[in-house]
Amino acid sequence: MLLKTLPNGWTFALSNEVFTDFRGVLWEGRGIEPELAMFDPANLMGSHLRAVRQLIEMINADTHS
Repeated sequence: MLLKTLPNGWTFALSNEVFTDFRGVLWEGRGIEPELAMFDPANLMGSHLRAVRQLIEMINADTHS
């Protein structure tokens, strides 16, 4: 990280490196798509509880098999 101090005393950091995957793809900014979509992109906040419950069910199913 490249740290800079602003005139008002605040500090911010800039990424000064480029990280790619093994194929050379740069994912920064757009992100990696999940294997399992648990949130509704049109309603992220409204689908949060459902996604958490689904995750708990998956964890419980995995620990009981």
